[in-house]
Amino acid sequence: MRRALLLSLVLACETPPPPAPEVAEASPMERVQGLRNALQGAQRAWTEGRRQEARSRSRSAYFEEFQPLVPALRGVDAMATLQLEYAFGDLERRLGRSNDAVGVSELVQRITRGTDALASTLPQPVGQEATPSVQAGAPVTEEATLPTHLVAEPRPVKAD
Repeated sequence: MRRALLLSLVLACETPPPPAPEVAEASPMERVQGLRNALQGAQRAWTEGRRQEARSRSRSAYFEEFQPLVPALRGVDAMATLQLEYAFGDLERRLGRSNDAVGVSELVQRITRGTDALASTLPQPVGQEATPSVQAGAPVTEEATLPTHLVAEPRPVKAD
């Protein structure tokens, strides 16, 4: 009887384990940026002759950054997503046995640009704006109107 009471007292006093910390889910554009950084690191390792590290970084970029986006990207454009997955396979193959620096660079650019284009069409989490894909210093294509005090007055043309 005492043992049963002691056991029930111990079980009653036992505190539940603390809740697991919640990991914030990365937004699609954060994943694209992570993918870009990882693939550039893989390309840099490959250029420096560390082929196995380059392949490992490429695989890591696929599994950690790209694969979580695949279901959402397929909803936007299934064929383009499939082509990006194929490009990852092609990149893996080239990193392992190719000496084609231009081909590796083109594949990295194709993957990052394609993923960026698809992910930019996905809805952003509440409170976050889509990051602009235009880099700082790049020319803006839309015409901006100047304030009136900066517009030059037309000068009369002198006739000779």
